[in-house]
Amino acid sequence: MKRVSYIVMACILALCWFACDRTTDSDNTPPTVKIIHPLNNTIIYKGLVDTIRVQATDNKEVLSVQIYINDQLVCIDEEEPYEYEWDTENSKNTECTIYAKAVDANGNYAFSDPINVYLTVTGTVTDIDGNVYNTIKIGTQWWMTENLKVTHYQNGDLIPEVNDLNVWDTLQSGASCIYNGDPANEEIYGRLYNFYAVEDERGLPPEGWHIPSRGDWEVLCEFLGGGDIAGGKMKTTGTLEAGTGLWLEPNYGATNESGFSAQPGGGLYAGCIGFGAYFWSTFIDDYGDNVGYELLHNRYRCREDIFDMEAGLSVRCVMGNQINYPPVPPYDPYPENLSDSIYIFVTLDWRSEDVDYDQIFYDVYVGIDENPPLLYSDLETSEIHVDSLDYNMTYYWKVVARDSYGNETEGDVWQFTTEPIYIDIIIPNAQSSYEPGERLWIVGRTNLIDETV
Repeated sequence: MKRVSYIVMACILALCWFACDRTTDSDNTPPTVKIIHPLNNTIIYKGLVDTIRVQATDNKEVLSVQIYINDQLVCIDEEEPYEYEWDTENSKNTECTIYAKAVDANGNYAFSDPINVYLTVTGTVTDIDGNVYNTIKIGTQWWMTENLKVTHYQNGDLIPEVNDLNVWDTLQSGASCIYNGDPANEEIYGRLYNFYAVEDERGLPPEGWHIPSRGDWEVLCEFLGGGDIAGGKMKTTGTLEAGTGLWLEPNYGATNESGFSAQPGGGLYAGCIGFGAYFWSTFIDDYGDNVGYELLHNRYRCREDIFDMEAGLSVRCVMGNQINYPPVPPYDPYPENLSDSIYIFVTLDWRSEDVDYDQIFYDVYVGIDENPPLLYSDLETSEIHVDSLDYNMTYYWKVVARDSYGNETEGDVWQFTTEPIYIDIIIPNAQSSYEPGERLWIVGRTNLIDETV
């Protein structure tokens, strides 16, 4: 009896020890979690990609970090660094609340303090001289809404100011001037720069901005409905004659609905104040000519024009590093999509352009499957002759356009059906009817549509 009591006592002690050990090992301590970027009440340009960074620690192990934007789970990260690349272009809200949740291996969790971020389509940028420019988002691009007036390159070197036209004509290096040398014109229209200053590696634009390429201008015009009408949407309204603006009459089409706010600042070897606005691009064409863009008082258009290195034009800047744009996706195919009765020896052709004037190379996919295989590659022309297709067959095809920088775009998958096969039957001896079993001569192509004849 005593032995049984000892055994019972031992079991009770063992259970107590096990329970105490379990209590000692239990972990009810939640992780700590904090958003370290962006900071609370930050303003971000809508359309940019911003990295949300979270700091999370635990006395043992952080299992995962969850990131929420406006109460929507957008990311679960299980490894440090805990980050999320936030494409603000996709946000439907201009005010966003961001917080994070950290979970440890025992299921304990904690939330960070929320932060507020504000997305904007307008803003400002400051140049090296301290001049502040208003900016606006147009389409996918951020543009200054004022002309540049900086007097120093980005490295601090002075940009020579030359207001004597006789001296200006002899320059072979960067310079700026004010229209008619009048400081009041600089305040309204900014400064004029020659192309030597535009291409100077020391840099005119504020840090993080660039002088627009031809592609940048074309993307802007395309977003505004095409170059033929974009100018009106970019010009400020009103006329000098009516006392309502700075443009000469008639200032066709001016609405400034884009917010670009082009003023008619004129230019050297371009046009006078009131007549037009003239802007540099960085593009030099195949003939070595420098390309700029102009808006005129008597035109709706925004069009490119050619200017000498010595011309003095205004400068607008675009946010970000200068990029090379991919070709326009191939379009306008022949044969037209869903065509039928196409000859089995056919020349496929299409159209595409490159806004940067880069050479375009084409890969052509052709086959009877909806996902056709590659048939031709690195074509330098927008057409290819295809031989020996089958009769009465549906073919699928697409074109991939690629520029010399490797940027590429893919066209739609088009389809066409080839012509049927026809039979010419000659009845011997000019008989007017055919008797079963009698021999017939078949002349021409075999008919795959009706094989019962």
